[in-house]
This record gives sequence, C-alpha cells and structure tokens, in this order.
Amino acid sequence: YQRRVHGHKGGWRQLIDSAEVARPWDLRVTVDKECSNGYCHPGKVLAEFGQRMKKDDVVVVDTGDITLWTSLCMCLRNGTRLISSQAMGTMGYALPAGIASALIRPHSKVLVVAGDGGIQMSIGELSLVCQYKVTNVIVIISKNTVLGRVHFGWEGVKGDQIDSPDYVLLAKAYGGSGIQINDPSQIKSAVDQAMNYNKGVFVIEICVDPLLKAEMAKIKDTAALQKITRPFAHKLWPSDLQRLQELVGQELGHIDMLSKEEYNDAAEILSGFLGGTTGQKLLDLLHSGDWYGAQTAKPLMAPLEGRDSPFSITIIKNEDNKGTVLHDVGAVRYVLQGEVPADVLSKSVQASKYIAGFELGTIKGPHAPSLSDMVVVNDRAFMNSAERDSPDWGHLLCGSSLNTTCGIFLPKDSIPDFSVNFTSKPLEWNRVVNDIYSRADGPLFFCGLVQFSSLEGQALTKPPIYGEDLLAQANKYYDGIPDCVQKDTWVYVTGLATRYTGISPELEKKLGRHLYDIKAFEDSVAGRQAKSDEPASPQSHYILQLSNAINKLRSKLDRPMLNHTHGVVLLRKISSGKEILPEVVSRVIHLRGNSKCSSAKLDVYLVKDIEPAC
Repeated sequence: YQRRVHGHKGGWRQLIDSAEVARPWDLRVTVDKECSNGYCHPGKVLAEFGQRMKKDDVVVVDTGDITLWTSLCMCLRNGTRLISSQAMGTMGYALPAGIASALIRPHSKVLVVAGDGGIQMSIGELSLVCQYKVTNVIVIISKNTVLGRVHFGWEGVKGDQIDSPDYVLLAKAYGGSGIQINDPSQIKSAVDQAMNYNKGVFVIEICVDPLLKAEMAKIKDTAALQKITRPFAHKLWPSDLQRLQELVGQELGHIDMLSKEEYNDAAEILSGFLGGTTGQKLLDLLHSGDWYGAQTAKPLMAPLEGRDSPFSITIIKNEDNKGTVLHDVGAVRYVLQGEVPADVLSKSVQASKYIAGFELGTIKGPHAPSLSDMVVVNDRAFMNSAERDSPDWGHLLCGSSLNTTCGIFLPKDSIPDFSVNFTSKPLEWNRVVNDIYSRADGPLFFCGLVQFSSLEGQALTKPPIYGEDLLAQANKYYDGIPDCVQKDTWVYVTGLATRYTGISPELEKKLGRHLYDIKAFEDSVAGRQAKSDEPASPQSHYILQLSNAINKLRSKLDRPMLNHTHGVVLLRKISSGKEILPEVVSRVIHLRGNSKCSSAKLDVYLVKDIEPAC
C-alpha cells in the first residue's frame, strides 16, 4: 500500500478513492492461506468485507488485537468512513459507537469490528438495536478466548483467559441473526448473508486460533543505511530506505561490525552509485513502485566467541572421513528465467532416498504448472500448491516422490560432520548460519528444528514457468508471509551455505546452481538477452548497475557468504524430523535471513561434492 501511495501521481486521496487500491495485493500484509483446523484467520474475513463496503458505509473498530488486524488486512475505498477511539484505547467502544452511526446513517451499512474481550464490555447495548429498530448493523466478533494484547504482551500474566456466550444465539435473542465461521471456506457465504440481512443486528462470530498473535507492521531498521546515504538523504523517502535496505543493507551487515576503513569504503561505493545519473534513475524506479530487489549475499562476520557464544558444537566425524556428497537436479537459473527443461522435469526423485532436500518441486509428476517451493523430510516431499487454476491452490500438498527443475538433496546414508545446539536471546538467522559456517570454514548443508521468535519468509503463489525474469517481476510470483506469527513458532529448516573462496572451481560451479546470489541473477538476465532481441527491463538494467556497486563492496569486505534456506512451518513443537507429518505442517517457505530465532538443533554436513540425483 505504501508503495502505491508514493508512486501514484494523482495524490494519496485520489489513490485511496480509486478502485485499484482495494485489490488483495495492495494490502499491507497478505494473510497466510493456511489456517489451523477449526479456526479462521480474522484478516481473511476483514479483507472480504473491505471489498464489499461502499461509499457512506461506516466501519467502527474496537481496541485490541482486532485493531491491528483491521489496519493490516482491511482495505477501504470510495468514501467509506472509519471510526475508532484512536489513542484513547477504549475497549467496548465499537458497539455503542456503531449503533449511533447506524442511527445517523440508516441507509448505510455499519460494520462493528471487535474482539471477544472488548465486545463483552458493552454487549448489553444490543438492547438499543431492538429499542430503536436498527436494521443496518453488522457485528464481527473475533473469538480467540484470550485478551490478546495482554496475553502476548507480558510473560506469566494471569487473568488473560476469557469465556464467551454463543454470540449467534445472543443476536437472535435480541431479534437479529448471525453465523459462526470456523473455516475459511465459509467466509464468502457468511459475508453475503450479513450484507443482505435487514431485520436487525447480524453477528459474525469468527473462531480464531488463540495462538495467533497480531504484530504491528514491520518497519525495517535503516539506521546503518541512513548513515551511508546521508550525502543525498534529501532525495530519499522512508520507503526508499526500506527497499534499499532489503537489497544492499545485508551487504553492510551490522554497522558496528565494520572497521572504520570498511565503513568508509562502503559509504564511498554506495554514495558514488546512488549520487550519479544512474542513482537518480534508480530513485525514479523506487518512487514509481516498479522496483523489486534481488536477494544478495550476507557478509561473513566474526563469530561470537567465549562467553558471548550461545553455540554448543558436537563433533561427529573425524578429519579422515569428513564431508558428504549431495545429489541435485537442475539449477536455480531455470527458476530465475522461468524455464522448464523437459528433460530435467521428467526425472522423478524418491523422497525416501533422502534425509532432507529443498528448492522447487511438484508431487504431481512432470506437471510444470504445479511447481512451487518444496522441502523433503521424513520420506515425504512437502509443497504449497501454486497452480492458480487448481482447487488446491494455496494449500499444503504432500507426496512420496517429486519432480523438479531445481533441487538439492542429502542422501539417506549421510552422517553429519557435527551438530549444533543453541539457546539464546533472539539472533538473526543470517547471524546463526554465519557462526556455524565460521566453524566449518567450508560449504555446508544443514537441517534441523529451529524455534523462531520472529519469522519472515516468502512462498511462490505462481509457478515460474512463463519465461519471465523472476526477480525483476517478483510481485507476480510471491506473496509475503504476514508480519504476524504464532507464539514460539517452530520450523524444520534445511539449507545450503558457502563462500566462493577456498573451494575448487568445479565445486563452486555446482554450488552456484542452487544459490540465489546476484551472479545467478546476472547470468539469468544475460541468458534471457541472448535468446531475445528485446532489451532487458529497466528493473533488470538497474539491478545489474547496482550489482556492480555491490560487487565492489564485496571485494572490499572480502568475506561474503551465501545462504539459501527453506523450511516447513510447524503447527506445534516436535522433537525430531521423524514426527513431521502433514497434520503438523502449516506451509513451506523460503526463509528470510532477518528472521530471529531463539533456539535450534541442527545437523551440519560439510559438502565434499555434488552429483546428479538418480
């Protein structure tokens, strides 16, 4: 949404009033398509109502978790009025305010949005609906049986659990009607009934997972980037800094970990690029909303040592037999270029032959339209369906075999070189992989269970098979995981990490087939241009321009590390990968390096070579 406001030349009010804003991909978050059994995500219901509200309709929002869900997931347009108690934070405000609004605007729909805690502070006001014969009020009640802001805001708090009446029966007792939603498939029908009801109050009771936590929209820490871009900061908007942080911020690492000389080198390189003619064109792309960044390498940082180190290392293999031979299929360039080589996709991989594996795959045979993010664990291949025309689109799928255009796998007979256990205050995932790599000092494959306090990732919602530059047009192919996670989220991760120094050219080439770095993107663009007379997109051109600056920065720092991690998000804590079954898996994600984890138990395998999968 912020991207479109900044890029819209007609002004923010014209943009908000325009119909194009109300599309799902303009929302500040996209609600995860998977819900726990018996529950429905409140954001999905709010998003549907956002599409239905008309000019002069009114939305009245209560205080609590529901305030965040409404601000993140409900997009209003065409003069719809929004009312809340704002900074007063008044629980129970929405229902009486909504009834008053309905009396003032009898020909408009009034939507009251509240949690089960807030609504019970003023539920008796429903008597006014009967008394004044109000027929245009819809009440959404998010019932999660906890006071969310209290439950998730403090450890060890008491009195945050609440019980509720049957709100549908209560609505009927007050002369109205209602419906309970405990599955996303019920949303459209429920909203249709609510919008067409005109005989009194209509209540929608949403059964919400009590473990679902609402978070404020994430604002990236751009302090380090602001220091480096200070000479031309007057040209940058806050959103520019956030986008630049995603692309080049990771190259700088933690600013306090750079020496003074390294900091000056980084400032000179980035300032020189952004301050020139090309930099101005880049800013134009940022302002227009047409910029989608490439993923980049993480600089190798000095590991935490001594008392500061939370890591416990257990050596399993000795020096004489260390290293593992991985198996692979295809290459990441096929994904980046949207290619589907028939000879690659036709090969079937049996999940039972591997301890773990990841990248792109399908369990539907050599069926390209169903290719999506994939993880192999416990003799199964897990994937999210990205096939838009299929009824299972967005759902988790599981099978014993898979086909792929890009995958890397750990054979069943492999023995870890060492294992890693840690428990600490939250650390960025890049920091964790960095410290593990520092102890391995060579390419490594890892897998195991990780507890995340803040989880960020992305997943394909459209298969990369249409011959398009994936990174240049990422908005077509990815939906971001919403910035809200279950408390103490557990993920089974599997990934690959390396530096391109100190290894043979042959192994470097093989590793490069499965790592999303700027070099792979450059190869992708070069490959596309070689097959077409059409010039690369402006986005591609300026990403390549920026890659030159990034490569200079890499050579100065001389410590880049590449990390590619996928994971299966779990619905509850488990003790080992052998317990991973479809009923405990929410979805598959490509993990972002800025996710924060507080504990992990990983097996680490040094990569000796990579051979084609059988």
